[in-house]
Amino acid sequence: MSSGLNATGGTEQFRGWVPQSNDRGTLDIIISCGATIFLCIWTSVCVNVPHPADGAWAIFRDRCYMFILGAIGPEAVYLLAIGQWCSARASVRAFSRSRYPGWTMKHAFFADMGAIHLKVEEMDSFPVNAKQLHFLVINKYIPYPHIPREVIDDKNKYDGLARLISTVQIFWFTLNTVARVITGIATTTLEITTVGFIVCTLPTLFFWRHKPMNVQFPIELACDVPLHQIVGPRGRNAAKPYHSTPLDFIGIDDWSIYQAWRFYVSLLRKMRLVPAKPASLPKRRISSFNFPPLTIGTIAVAAVTLATYTSVFVAAWNLHFATHVEQVLWRVTTLGSMVTAAVGPLFEGYFILPKFLSRRRVSRTHKPHEPGNETDNFELVGRSTFHYDSNEPQTLSECTPSDAEAQGHHHGHVPKLPVPLRTVLVSTPVLGLYVIFRMYILVEDAISLRRLPESAYAGIDWTQVIPHI
Repeated sequence: MSSGLNATGGTEQFRGWVPQSNDRGTLDIIISCGATIFLCIWTSVCVNVPHPADGAWAIFRDRCYMFILGAIGPEAVYLLAIGQWCSARASVRAFSRSRYPGWTMKHAFFADMGAIHLKVEEMDSFPVNAKQLHFLVINKYIPYPHIPREVIDDKNKYDGLARLISTVQIFWFTLNTVARVITGIATTTLEITTVGFIVCTLPTLFFWRHKPMNVQFPIELACDVPLHQIVGPRGRNAAKPYHSTPLDFIGIDDWSIYQAWRFYVSLLRKMRLVPAKPASLPKRRISSFNFPPLTIGTIAVAAVTLATYTSVFVAAWNLHFATHVEQVLWRVTTLGSMVTAAVGPLFEGYFILPKFLSRRRVSRTHKPHEPGNETDNFELVGRSTFHYDSNEPQTLSECTPSDAEAQGHHHGHVPKLPVPLRTVLVSTPVLGLYVIFRMYILVEDAISLRRLPESAYAGIDWTQVIPHI
């Protein structure tokens, strides 16, 4: 580790709260780090299209929810972004193989965020993701939707000025922090944490660069084919009760991260720590927190990113801490964060790689599955499962809202959706430890400001002329 991270001599004096000065004070550190973290999170989050009746307030609410998630764990938002990118890329390849080259990443993100609704006679319109839309098109249930890119751009509320300000601030902050390390001037843990946010923000912005922002109203596609003709020939998967829309049977991409997410959110709702809004079926929006599965390659990319992110905190190994206990706790929690963050990719790789290789062998000797009869990308392993609560599903033979309401499925009731026992047993202790480690790091960022080396308040001459917040 570089001794330049701290550079505290034996005779250096320590100070408490420092007022504004020609160099920088405690408030300067807080404002600079706080502004950078806020811009990193707020300008990067991209939420899905809300319920048609909810309006712009729902977009702001969902962005606030994702902002909170990003503040607690920016790596979770990063996993959302890379997973949605994987789903969009798979959609573009599928449409291209079906000879629809006009389907772009922007179109795929547009569909996956719930901006395209299917209108059938039996019920209200409901969102179809890119995979479901491809199924409907290649089976001639609806014509290929020629959606001009200009229409998507018109619905996109992309804030270029905010992104520009965020980029400038990230560049200045990173430059300043690196310069402090090189010149041997003390750096604070809050600044190290801010660099960690930057490490997660940059790839998040990259993977969400094609996703439209703040789309309020969806596009409706009319379907003249009765719903029962679409789901009727689809086999046993279509015969199961659906949880979101009647097209759930089309390639359900359910993986351990999303299973664990729904399980713990359901527990928090039962504990009344997270609000639960009754919903009717079919659901008219796609959750912004759907965590699509990753490919083998992107799991490796995510593992490298998470390793880089957690190693940023370990780089503060030799920083000054107010007490020796705080220094030991910092080292334990940062190393613990690295270990627990590595468990996820290893866990996924252990179960996914054999299935990936097996399917590859099968695909070489068999014809592709008929659309709609695909097996899940992430099958449940073992017979022991937990069950958690959600909105009550409705069978495909009960497709009208009146039928669902008559059977008590309209509000408040919950189905039992399986979560593999292995997922709960692995994720619960790992996630619990990781949250504890993260909380301590955030607490230490705040309390460490009470006693810093005097050089932590020194400015760098050549950065004083660079405009910044």
